[in-house]
Amino acid sequence: MAANAQSSPKVTRSLATGLVSGFASTLALQPFDFVKTQLQQNDASVGIRSVLKSNGPLSLWRGTTPTLWRNVPGIAFYFTSLSRLRPALANVPILRTNGRLSSIGDALAGATARTAVGFALNPFSVLKARMESRLYSYDSVWTGLRSLAREGPKGMLRGAGASALRDAPFAGIYMAAYQSFKRIGSRMTDAGAVVNSVAAASAAGVAGIVTHPFDVLKTRIQVREEVRYRTIRGTAAYIWKTTGVRGFYDGLSLRFGRKVASSTIAWVVYEAIIERWH
Repeated sequence: MAANAQSSPKVTRSLATGLVSGFASTLALQPFDFVKTQLQQNDASVGIRSVLKSNGPLSLWRGTTPTLWRNVPGIAFYFTSLSRLRPALANVPILRTNGRLSSIGDALAGATARTAVGFALNPFSVLKARMESRLYSYDSVWTGLRSLAREGPKGMLRGAGASALRDAPFAGIYMAAYQSFKRIGSRMTDAGAVVNSVAAASAAGVAGIVTHPFDVLKTRIQVREEVRYRTIRGTAAYIWKTTGVRGFYDGLSLRFGRKVASSTIAWVVYEAIIERWH
């Protein structure tokens, strides 16, 4: 009973801080996502300048509502899941090093939590990508959701496989790198906020570059209706055939910038609130 009483406030703190950081990072960084989707949806590579020129300033926030529906609860549940998973995995002998969770344990916790949350919220991911793409005439989130509901599970889970192939390694690499960078930084300075910021940005940069090709695959599968985009393998083959390696890195600079910024905001806010609340 005592353990449950102690863990309940921790879960509440994780949920609350996740909601706050998710809301802040989504509103601030939505333009990055919009332009990235515009770049990734095309068969031929287009430039950032071209996308910005053909879209007005306000359109950069197109897709914000489904992004909030995905990211705010997503980040909240992700942090909450981590607050439960990491202590549980630390009790497994092979995942414990020097009395704490090992890098492999951190990677496993991150990958498991991120994949589960991503799968549960995939319908909002599909809706977000479609509204950002401007290839669909959804006049509201509810119109889009009704359209997805008519498509059934196939539509709502479209791109879920590519998302899992992106999210699991991203979260795994990120968590392992973040905890390692944070330990190294804490030995160099007592400035916790600086350490957390640098650790979060560095980890997000590494994980973002490694997993970017799967983000391109996910976007194409979710927004394009052509037969060639029905499967991960077919989509990858077509991108390779038409644009080569470069096609798998469309929008990399935008996703890199967004991931570095969003991860820094999310984790710095999370760590700061948890520390003050504690």
